Amino acid sequence: MQRSLPSALLSSLLCVALGCSAGTDQTDASPAAAASTHAVITQANVYENERYWPAIVALTKEWLAPGETKLLKAQYRGTLVRVEADGRVGIDFGRHGRHDVPMDHTDLVARANEVRTGTRTKLAPNFVLRVGNSLVDPSSRPLRPYSLDEIAGASRYLCIFADPRAEDFPILARQLAALEGENGVRAVFFPQSLVRDEDLEFVHERLDESSWHVAFMYPRLSESYTLSLLGEIPEHPRALLISPEGRILYEAEVGTAGRLDELRQAVEG
Repeated sequence: MQRSLPSALLSSLLCVALGCSAGTDQTDASPAAAASTHAVITQANVYENERYWPAIVALTKEWLAPGETKLLKAQYRGTLVRVEADGRVGIDFGRHGRHDVPMDHTDLVARANEVRTGTRTKLAPNFVLRVGNSLVDPSSRPLRPYSLDEIAGASRYLCIFADPRAEDFPILARQLAALEGENGVRAVFFPQSLVRDEDLEFVHERLDESSWHVAFMYPRLSESYTLSLLGEIPEHPRALLISPEGRILYEAEVGTAGRLDELRQAVEG
């Protein structure tokens, strides 16, 4: 399934840090360490061993994304978004889009085993590494980005995708604020339909009015992250509960009482 991005900004930033390109890896590798005593990672068990998911994966054979005309060559690298339960591997290829690739077309398992044995270093859980310094600290004045360490440490992350200009947004925000910190869950807000630098203060004020003091994505980056994480721009507020590595634990539209109850149960469960 094709999932394209409007720009390569999101992946290019991460690729600079992690060596994502058609060339050789840079910072993602480290000197060999003692082999892990954990079981060898295979295609059958890589989904459940998410702590070993690498940040970057490469194609092992040429691959043409559905609906595309540009053939991606073997060894072309992208950012791992997540592994799906059915074996599909979500990869963000930057300017070539976000796609679900068959696992046997990637070196995911080989890289996961390198993480397992210590020959490939993980700097942080994959979702934490991806959002990195792109989230705004709502308590700072002037507003500043969080550091990687400040956003790390949650048991799960509740990603909320909504338009802060919507008339009913304050009601939704107040309801979501009640879930913050439940069972170690940390919320991250991705504002929709805002792209200008000037929108930064607007988002902060809107959240502050609702007493939802949550980390939020810089508006100019939010669309790219939304497309990468969801594969689309949602028409209605959407909730995505994920592990620190990016595995989906719950996903649904929010905004109605019933759906909020479902979300609350997912967060509390």
